[in-house]
Amino acid sequence: MFLEYFTVDMTLLFQNFYVHLQKNKVVIYMKTNQYDKKHKNKTPKQKTQSSVKKIPVKQIEKIPPANKYKNYVLAGVLLLTVCLYRDSLQNDFVKGDDYNIVVNNADIRSFANVPKFFTQPYHFMYCPVKMISHTIDYAFSGENPAGYHFFSILYHVINVALVYILVYLLLSNVWGAVIAALLFAIHPINVETVCWLTGRGDLLYGGFYFGGLIAYIYYLTKGFRSKYIVITFGLFVLSGLSKASAFTFPLALVALDWYYRRKLFSRHIILEKIPFFLGALALGLSSIVLRADHIVSMESYFSHYSGIDHFVILIYPLTFYLAKFFVPFKLAFPYPHPFTSELPLSWDYYLYPFIIVILAVLIWRCTTIRRPLLFAVLFYFAMIVSALRLTPMVGTIAADRYFYVAMVAVVFFIGWAFVYLSEHKHLWNKRACTTFLVVFAGFAITMTVMTYERIKVFKNAITLFGDAHEKYPYHATPLQELMGGYLFIGDIAGAIKTSEKITTILTQNPEPLATQFNLMVSAGRYTDALQSINRLVVLAPTVESYWNKAHVHQLLNQPDSTIATLNIITEVLQPDRAVYIAVMNMKAEIYNNQQLFVEAVATADTLLACYPDTYSILMNRSEALLSMGNTDAALTDLNTLVKYEPTNMLAWLNAGKIYFQVGRLSDACQYWEKAKSYGSTEAVEWLKNCR
Repeated sequence: MFLEYFTVDMTLLFQNFYVHLQKNKVVIYMKTNQYDKKHKNKTPKQKTQSSVKKIPVKQIEKIPPANKYKNYVLAGVLLLTVCLYRDSLQNDFVKGDDYNIVVNNADIRSFANVPKFFTQPYHFMYCPVKMISHTIDYAFSGENPAGYHFFSILYHVINVALVYILVYLLLSNVWGAVIAALLFAIHPINVETVCWLTGRGDLLYGGFYFGGLIAYIYYLTKGFRSKYIVITFGLFVLSGLSKASAFTFPLALVALDWYYRRKLFSRHIILEKIPFFLGALALGLSSIVLRADHIVSMESYFSHYSGIDHFVILIYPLTFYLAKFFVPFKLAFPYPHPFTSELPLSWDYYLYPFIIVILAVLIWRCTTIRRPLLFAVLFYFAMIVSALRLTPMVGTIAADRYFYVAMVAVVFFIGWAFVYLSEHKHLWNKRACTTFLVVFAGFAITMTVMTYERIKVFKNAITLFGDAHEKYPYHATPLQELMGGYLFIGDIAGAIKTSEKITTILTQNPEPLATQFNLMVSAGRYTDALQSINRLVVLAPTVESYWNKAHVHQLLNQPDSTIATLNIITEVLQPDRAVYIAVMNMKAEIYNNQQLFVEAVATADTLLACYPDTYSILMNRSEALLSMGNTDAALTDLNTLVKYEPTNMLAWLNAGKIYFQVGRLSDACQYWEKAKSYGSTEAVEWLKNCR
């Protein structure tokens, strides 16, 4: 029932839009000779279709059946989009950002917190509009992920309609716009944006971005009315409040100015763009400041790669997304940065710059398609700038969601190519038509199937990051995320297995070994933990590493090895005061357990000689002295300890035992009462002797 009403509403919407276009005598059919100077004046027919002249309303009615059925075709595209993404309603939240921003974020549970969204960032981003959208999600569905996914689908459907309108205004051709909207709707590279709830910012900023471009085209084609430029700026602000990537919006406006043959450096245009560029500057600076912690150390980054590698990595996103659009294989979340692997750059990184060379050659050599191709390239580059890795960010080099807005430039050119071929009858013969339809249908069906399958990948963290690992097995980032997914669901065995794979990739990085050690200790696999820590102390012979090694030796009941490891810390590594005290206390405790009381007393004396105010060691020394029969010295240590640490219930308890042992019952009872007041349950039992 919902889909039926939705289709009817969209049909009425675009019928009204069509009537509005007719009333204002807007050109709705593509004139390719505005891009092809060779054919500009070849025939009277082409001359009358010049872009300079508008088609009268009476001629609009005679345009082929595309106009008659366009509402139904567009409704079909929108309906296909809904049907394609409906399975995402079964997907769960993905661990990490989804939980930080949505599930564990109490602020989205009340509209009373909306003002707070405008005064503070969330998860390294300033995105109040995005947070308001999650508040709406929560109001409708609480913590049920299906409601969040429903709204994501709805926003994507709206964006498909906006892409249709935008390309329609640029091409003045229904079928070209339909082709563009269809590709935008079904392409698998958009699955990340729609199905990953944290990608909501891209959906929202994209919608306002497209709306702003549409308003600006109205501004350019409706006599430069001020209301349209105001609407454009308002939508730009909303886009920026959804995600800072909207800072590229002024560049897209400049590309449209060039497309409509405005004088780019005229005083009017410069003044017109100043507010937009100031807003873009604010968005860019805020993004850099908020995400500063995600920037990798420049020293370590530049020592890892050569100069040519730096250049390749910098321009990689420019052409990577174009390649993924036409050959969308090995789509992954995330695409790991080569910095996360100790291997050199793979050969395919060096191929991507040649796509730029190919585009430059096409623009230079193919005069027929030069202007629309150049506009598409400028439009694309203007919107993809936000995806460039000008600074080395942690973990990823690219993400499918970064292409969501820039894709409109690619689908525009494909729509233009269709219109150009269909208008040139000597090119659009029966064979060409059949070939185009077969190729396009095959591509569209393939994209639809791939999208349907990729939606399943976003089921949960295990399926998502497991898929990324399968496609990029020699990078650590997907495995690190996968390990986090296993830990999130409490699967320690799965996390350990994943950590073992990480250590085989990052062989020179001590962090994976430290993580693996902690996981094995928590799982009770002490022998395996010892193997991990032995590798770690070779790679990173730090105080922390040796302390952990001593700890696991103690868990394995290996006192000699524990003492030997602790001696390395005190004699070789020169620890700070806190670590030195902890090590000496541990040694004294082990000596006491081994009944090596002389060594325990000597260890305590050594510590007190260095740090006389270290009263914690008195507990271990008093135990050793008592075992050696020196009750007076033991009692002296305990009384000193309770003097400086009056809440130490164990010291009160042990002192009471000594008093009881030497026959001083009243003193013993007083000490046990003190121990009881500080929470000692054992003191309660000893107090029975006082009755």
